[in-house]
Amino acid sequence: MVDVCLSNLITVVKLNNGFCGLALNFDQVGLEPALSPELADKLNTRLVEKASRDPLLREVLFQEEEGPSFRSLSVALLNALSQSLLTPAHLTPKGVGVIRGRYPVELLEGRGTRATVIGCGGYLTDLCHAPFIEEIVVCDLAFQDPAGRAFFQPYLEQVVYPAQKSKKITLLDGSDNESSVRQADFVFITGSSLVNDSLLDLLLWAEGKPAVLLEGNTAGLYPFPLLERGVTHLVQTVVDIDFARLSHRFAQHRREGILQVGDAEYCEILLPEMRTLQKLPTFDLKRERGSRDKKILLLQARNWGDPMIEHEIHCFRERIPDQYELACYNIVDGPWDASVLDGFQAVMVGGSGEYGAAFNDNPWFQPTLGLLRAIVNRGLPLFCSCWGHEALAVALGGTVVLDHDGYELGVLDLALTGEGAQDPLFSTLPQHFRAPLGHSEQVGEMPPDSVLLASTDRCRVQAYRLKDRPVYSCQFHPELTHERLWERVDAYIPHLNDQGHGPQAVCTENLIARFLEIYVDKLGRSGL
Repeated sequence: MVDVCLSNLITVVKLNNGFCGLALNFDQVGLEPALSPELADKLNTRLVEKASRDPLLREVLFQEEEGPSFRSLSVALLNALSQSLLTPAHLTPKGVGVIRGRYPVELLEGRGTRATVIGCGGYLTDLCHAPFIEEIVVCDLAFQDPAGRAFFQPYLEQVVYPAQKSKKITLLDGSDNESSVRQADFVFITGSSLVNDSLLDLLLWAEGKPAVLLEGNTAGLYPFPLLERGVTHLVQTVVDIDFARLSHRFAQHRREGILQVGDAEYCEILLPEMRTLQKLPTFDLKRERGSRDKKILLLQARNWGDPMIEHEIHCFRERIPDQYELACYNIVDGPWDASVLDGFQAVMVGGSGEYGAAFNDNPWFQPTLGLLRAIVNRGLPLFCSCWGHEALAVALGGTVVLDHDGYELGVLDLALTGEGAQDPLFSTLPQHFRAPLGHSEQVGEMPPDSVLLASTDRCRVQAYRLKDRPVYSCQFHPELTHERLWERVDAYIPHLNDQGHGPQAVCTENLIARFLEIYVDKLGRSGL
């Protein structure tokens, strides 16, 4: 640690690698931005001792410390230590999605109507404007005295009181947080809970709720200790400047009377970019199933809030043998550096809720094609279905066409080609087999050096593989059962859900498991 700034309500530390960390500091209101020798010595001895046992200081958040200043410094240091690890490449394989921007509350619609906000502010504004939220309880210790209430009065008059015309809003002083949290559908916690010893109890009371959001400048932390205790979304401010140096200057200007802006406003001006760390279903699956010997990466092309993100994850998890871990990476958000492939023994690419491959001019599509080419060039076993099947064709020099006449939906009949009947994977299927289908685009021309494996009358290229590569691609969905297919139809095109005619057996449920057995287990390596 090379720099520390204690300024009003904000503690900032800077490490010798250039990363900065922030925390609130309730002991330092109005004090000089200087660190006493006694506190510095205590910080050095205590935190260095802790870090020698636990380099990420995971338990600092849940241990009692000698006063808020020391705790604030601990959290700020933990924040700074976390910065280099808060990347999609590091977090996604462990079951955490990294998404640009602040989590939008409208994605919670349909999952509840009652919200509790711990700490006045933050998501309270969003909740006041969310039509589906009917009741809000705001808990803040500042409401215990008139001066604290007066501090928030302008905000209450501008935002909260007008919203009371359409929803029930209750302001409490925090003396009964337990019942407020337990009775809510959603819980929104400000970053102040990280430094006032309230977080552990709040998470205990919020256990099992569909959304527990922790936000604020002081929430820029390595997420796993929080996710393991019930946080579902960690909303963070991206610290991408030398905030310690600027904070020193800000503190000096405040003392000299040059600036009248407050700390919170100052942070928002300098650090406007935000990200959300979101717990993916694979996080809980991994905890339930324990660690596995091999890791599979599922690339998804779905928008944030797409209800089929979790559905698709569970469908692939059901088709993958238990000895494999499954991690997910959303290629819509990126980045697309091939390093995201490191440590995986195979890659799957599934469908897409809103995107095609024939006329895709989204900024993430071309980088995604480059990532698919990198997978093939590495020799990683690759299995693509539906949208992945189409995107792979484009990436490798084939073509995709939008063909309304070729629209297929349901569990339909497919036929193996002569090559398919001799293929080590597809020969395990009957000559005529049934599989789930749902598409209006199809591959027009296969990539060079590919072999056609299966067809239907309406879609010639139902499946192909690359010669001399462990790469398979199919238009149908081997990850889906009949029931799972119509769950997806109901989510995207519910007016067509009456086309399902009762349960129908499919022949492709074991195809992915056989692919992994042939090209990962038996080869004993992750490619040719």
